[in-house]
Amino acid sequence: MKNRSYFDALDGLRGIAAFLVLYHHLESTSVSGTHYARIGFLAVDLFFILSGFVIAFSYEDALRNGLSFWAFTKRRLIRLYPLILLGIILTALVIGPSYQVAQSVVLNALFVPELWKQGNAYSVDAIQWTLFFELFANLLYAAAIPLLRSRTVAVLIGISAVALYMVGQSYGTLGLGWGTDNFAAGFPRVGFGFFTGVLLYRLWRWHGDKLPTLQLSGWVPVAGFLAVILVPELLHFQTWRVQFLDVCLVFPILIWLGASATYSEASGRVFSWLGRVSFPIYALQGPVRDFAEPTIRALPINVFIANLVLMGIVTLASWLALIWIDEPLRRYLSSRFVSRRRALNPATAP
Repeated sequence: MKNRSYFDALDGLRGIAAFLVLYHHLESTSVSGTHYARIGFLAVDLFFILSGFVIAFSYEDALRNGLSFWAFTKRRLIRLYPLILLGIILTALVIGPSYQVAQSVVLNALFVPELWKQGNAYSVDAIQWTLFFELFANLLYAAAIPLLRSRTVAVLIGISAVALYMVGQSYGTLGLGWGTDNFAAGFPRVGFGFFTGVLLYRLWRWHGDKLPTLQLSGWVPVAGFLAVILVPELLHFQTWRVQFLDVCLVFPILIWLGASATYSEASGRVFSWLGRVSFPIYALQGPVRDFAEPTIRALPINVFIANLVLMGIVTLASWLALIWIDEPLRRYLSSRFVSRRRALNPATAP
């Protein structure tokens, strides 16, 4: 049996993944320039696996020992909802007021996908589709925890993997779940990812001493993830089957390595910062990009440099929102609505 109080290297991996998603979205809005992170959408699958691992680490014992479904739900909403709502409001302000926007704001705030429309399932803050599936998996896990023996989890992973393969075969990509015409594809993505993370955590905790563990630097899984995203594009070699192998094989290995990684005190501080800023960057990139991009794109600078400038702007805005709004608000909400009688592991999932 293994015990650990925190996983800084996994925080670092999550932060790098958030930056790659941001860069992927910036490339998608560029009218020219070389695309380096065309398959950056696979970071979402990494997020789902990380979420399963860290949610199980943080809550599994508490849920089995009496933490109620409602208490768990309150904790997850307090963790996620302030920045989700801020992202929705800021995006609506950038778009401009109208009855249609107001209607979408209400629906998005209630996590209702607008499946009767064409385009994004969440028309205000488009990235919210991943947070819908994140919460869906979190709540399913909490509700079904008495039934989720490891063999049952393995069966769910297998069924999701088959469904994910069929999605890739049908669409030619795994980058789905965001649109009204492919929303259902998000279920096998989160099903495979989240429950793989849960099973990885159980294997690491209960059998980690018996299974192969390489205590490599925490930067190794980070470098591995960057290679997965960047190298296929540079070599012009990326297909849905490669994406499938990345998600089902490479990403679990990277997370296993990250869970057992070693790192210096300085690297630990970097990883910790990356973990703190990862969710704000992910949740707020849409409105900040929408506000700043027209101005930056109009400057007489290279597309790549413009993308880096926009990344800097999003990072600064996200950090300020974290320390001025999100963290103080979460502390207040936790003090008002969360009982501290039942101790939890200190990690927080993305």
